[in-house]
Amino acid sequence: MKNKARFVFLESNTTGTGELLILKALTKNLFPIFITNNPKKYSFLPLEEVELILLDTSNKEIILDYLLKVENIIGIYSASDYYIETAAWLANKLELPGADPEVIKRCRNKYNLYQLLISVGIDCPQTKIIFDIEEAKNNFEFASFPVIVKPVNGSGSVGVKLCENETDSLSQVNFLLKNSYAGVLIQEYIDGLEFSVEVCSFNNQHHIIGITKKYLGLYPYFIEIGHDFPAILLEKEEKKIKQVIMNLLSLLRCNFGFFHIELRIKNDKVFIIEINPRLAGGMIPALVRNATEIDLLDTLLDLYTNRFADIQISHKKFSSIRYLVPDQTGKIKTLNFTSQILVDQVKLIKNEGDFFIPHGDFRDRIAYVIVSDLDAISCSKKANEALKDFNVVIGTES
Repeated sequence: MKNKARFVFLESNTTGTGELLILKALTKNLFPIFITNNPKKYSFLPLEEVELILLDTSNKEIILDYLLKVENIIGIYSASDYYIETAAWLANKLELPGADPEVIKRCRNKYNLYQLLISVGIDCPQTKIIFDIEEAKNNFEFASFPVIVKPVNGSGSVGVKLCENETDSLSQVNFLLKNSYAGVLIQEYIDGLEFSVEVCSFNNQHHIIGITKKYLGLYPYFIEIGHDFPAILLEKEEKKIKQVIMNLLSLLRCNFGFFHIELRIKNDKVFIIEINPRLAGGMIPALVRNATEIDLLDTLLDLYTNRFADIQISHKKFSSIRYLVPDQTGKIKTLNFTSQILVDQVKLIKNEGDFFIPHGDFRDRIAYVIVSDLDAISCSKKANEALKDFNVVIGTES
């Protein structure tokens, strides 16, 4: 084990690609080192053949000091939005493959990003940044209600809410400020179809892997409850989206890594909502694999270990995911899946006996089903029907 190539994972998302990346690293004969300040938040830990290191992950100098003592590290990555900038900084210090930390910082601060995009004529929602509740009271004139209130740096739709009036907006601003957010955004609501674009960049070239159709739950929250890949678009819509994305990536100098870019289309305009400088979450990589036979987890590890050569994109079929999202609080008494529909994957994220509380974000997803088909409409319909085959009972009584 001493001479085995080591790959460092700095924290992770709690569901989906984080665990899968570690398992993929093992199949590629890499020795994973997982660094965290709290292993209890990861249901997939401990993992056999994975070295678990407890460090203060809020202090990048402490992490660097540790890594400088470890031999044969050939790559480092974080599947967590909150640590991708630190991982890039560490890669830069250790002279390993990685994105420019400044590029990641620019993407992660949504307010600064919006101001940059507006300055060069790229459409995005009008946005104000707020640091105290009194300041918020004077910042609703720029957009008509409803507006979106959300953290300046966030992930997984946590803290994001559609507010119908000033009272509701001030309440959400106050809630976010009291929960230690560095800044709160009040944002114009763009009412339009939502998509994401999955991109891999290397050697100053941008490869658009595909466009994903997104489905959201009921307002006022923005829970992603499903995806279709690839999205079915008019030729002119697809061309316009790709043109905007290429201009955007060049402007931001996004020359290395994966990018998951969220957008909406309204009145034939493409509005950039977010730029996530990381691989897509929400099991989108699984949909890409089903539809194109491209394993993005494998590609990512090759990219971050200097083994990557090229990527050939060919859409062979369609793939869809639907999430089970209950709306009641209580103990999960029953949670299972029985279906006559041929599905690719079913996963129960929560277990019978768990206590469930809706949060209005990614934590509300308790299970999912993935399907594939040669026809886009049939695939989406099959996913919707399969979702109905979950049997879930949530009760308040003991």
